[in-house]
Amino acid sequence: MNRSSSIGFLLIIVCLQACSVFQDGGSDSTVDLGEEFQLRVGETAVFIQVNHLLEEETRITFQELEEDSRCPIGVNCIWEGQVVLAFDALTDGDTEHLDYQGFVSPEGDAYLNQSFGDIYELQLLRVDPYPVAATNGESAEGEDDKVATLKIAQVGIVD
Repeated sequence: MNRSSSIGFLLIIVCLQACSVFQDGGSDSTVDLGEEFQLRVGETAVFIQVNHLLEEETRITFQELEEDSRCPIGVNCIWEGQVVLAFDALTDGDTEHLDYQGFVSPEGDAYLNQSFGDIYELQLLRVDPYPVAATNGESAEGEDDKVATLKIAQVGIVD
């Protein structure tokens, strides 16, 4: 094999590897029906459902934590506070916006649900870490530290 053939072969290998990295979608994780999974703001999970022997992919993206006003542990509050979160569910080019607003306790019993794709719902189970009172009057953790624990459930019948 001459030198130009070797270089050409190496370029082909590098291009193929680069293409496979971009097709994977980066570090998106695949989740199964009924499986708990976690997302941080900006992260995406991929849910693959099979209907009539056709595979359909839904990409769930945690878009934004708009508010976390839950009463911190160690503080007496008049109001328990709430979390407000936004997710997108992208299936076959159609995006459904899933917004959650409500109380999530330190024990993680949120049970806030939003339907998507006709027969599924995205269940918000917890948002961690739960706020803790800071000793210096500032927030103990930042918004980027928040992790949503979710689960996908089937609520309808597949035709």
